[in-house]
Amino acid sequence: MAVTEPIRSKHQVRELSNYYFKRGQFRNCCLIVLGVHTALRVSDLLRLTWEDVYDFVHFFAVYIILFLASFARDFFT
Repeated sequence: MAVTEPIRSKHQVRELSNYYFKRGQFRNCCLIVLGVHTALRVSDLLRLTWEDVYDFVHFFAVYIILFLASFARDFFT
């Protein structure tokens, strides 16, 4: 059985994102960077669209508004 290890350094994150960037896989590069810096779940990351993170005028968004149904259900009941 394979053993996985967490990414522990900024250098490893940079190498991993550059790997996908150099191959033109911008979606994967962005998912890695967003996942590391926001600590969102994979299911939340995959629901994001380009319009959520990139405004096509000023480049990347400063913040992302994400509505979590599970949080709302627990918080407002």
